[in-house]
Amino acid sequence: MTYATALQYLLFQTKPIAETVEEVAQLFGVTESSNYALQFDSGIYVTHSNRKDVQKGMILVLTDSPVRFSNCNSTQNIVLLLF
Repeated sequence: MTYATALQYLLFQTKPIAETVEEVAQLFGVTESSNYALQFDSGIYVTHSNRKDVQKGMILVLTDSPVRFSNCNSTQNIVLLLF
């Protein structure tokens, strides 16, 4: 996986994932945040169900949402290092 940019980010477990994605997208000037999602470094998408597995020091990637990925040939990845 090729990473475009890295950022340290403090993730709040109580904040909705969509809100977190929107916030990170804004930090990088990425428009239409609804087209993006967070993934674990393993490629598994972060969901409401598995967000409890997100821990300090993990790497998350802001990447195309599953819907956008299936309709698009190019991706833009932004890496988040959680602290």
